[in-house]
Amino acid sequence: MGYHKCTVSRVVAQVTDALCVRMRRFIVWPNEEARRRSMEGFFGVAGFPYVVGCVDGSHIRIQAPSVDEPAFVNRKGFHSINMQAVCDHQGINIRFFP
Repeated sequence: MGYHKCTVSRVVAQVTDALCVRMRRFIVWPNEEARRRSMEGFFGVAGFPYVVGCVDGSHIRIQAPSVDEPAFVNRKGFHSINMQAVCDHQGINIRFFP
């Protein structure tokens, strides 16, 4: 993309630091009872031991924004935002982001 390696490294470090400062707002572990139920459920359904949740994501198609439009074009060539969810063994979302 034409950026120097040291610039990319600096930006990656800054973004990582910003995410770490805010992570408690977005990363919330289930309580002990919910973890136990989820682990038992994943083991019962698929034989996976010690699994608490599954992560998946998808691109949600959006109308092209008027600001910074190229930043919203995904690898398939349409405008989207990336959605990610964590679910338990029943497919129930463990945490909605505020």
